[in-house]
Amino acid sequence: MRSIRALIAPSLLPVLMIASALAPWPGCIGGEVVQRSYFTLDYPMDRVAEGVKPHGVTVLVRRFATDLAYDKNEVVYRQSPYSFGYYTYKLWASKPRKMLQQLVTTHFRRSEVVSEITDQLGDSEPTYELRGEVMAIEEVNSSDEQWLARLSLRLWLTKYGQRRVVWSWEFDETRPVPERSPFFVVKTLSEILASQLDEATRDLDARLESVSGGIEPVTPKVKKPKAPKVTTPEVPPDRVEPSATRIR
Repeated sequence: MRSIRALIAPSLLPVLMIASALAPWPGCIGGEVVQRSYFTLDYPMDRVAEGVKPHGVTVLVRRFATDLAYDKNEVVYRQSPYSFGYYTYKLWASKPRKMLQQLVTTHFRRSEVVSEITDQLGDSEPTYELRGEVMAIEEVNSSDEQWLARLSLRLWLTKYGQRRVVWSWEFDETRPVPERSPFFVVKTLSEILASQLDEATRDLDARLESVSGGIEPVTPKVKKPKAPKVTTPEVPPDRVEPSATRIR
């Protein structure tokens, strides 16, 4: 079988090579490259959760979990509760679970509600472990006139090496976007996160205040003294009445 190259006239080869070089690449429209836009949540942290008290505890931040639908770099948009889409050229700078884990860690660190919070296990054992789950982060196109921004996040704190939850914070908030633009969607998502984490920090402060040094007091188990065993002394034979019968 003759090759395709052999079937093409030699005089046409330069023309085909030039046409191939000028053809638009995937992601191009009319030969123009469609630029990708990258987004990230952010907000000022110079005055986060003012008035909280510092607590002498250390917190180890574990890797955040997320619903698989949101574990992507593409920004999610919805047009109804039953539809789910991804922007092709509008992307998160990092996956939402990584982005939110970093923001939560930074927020608690800046608030100084705990003496230390880190995602690295050091030489000394931390007091608590903080985990989180991203349940939703999306643009909701509810109508042609209005867009919404939705963020849902769950945080919980456990004693280090244990499963029992000692503090948790969960929210699912949706706010209208001032303009129909992914930029304003991300801006509104940032505002939701900032206000929710401020409330969460104050709630965590109150929780740590209710325990001694950040560690819940353990109610001591009081051992009841055992009652002495009562035994009936055996009556000596010489003190047994004649009519009495001894039972052995």
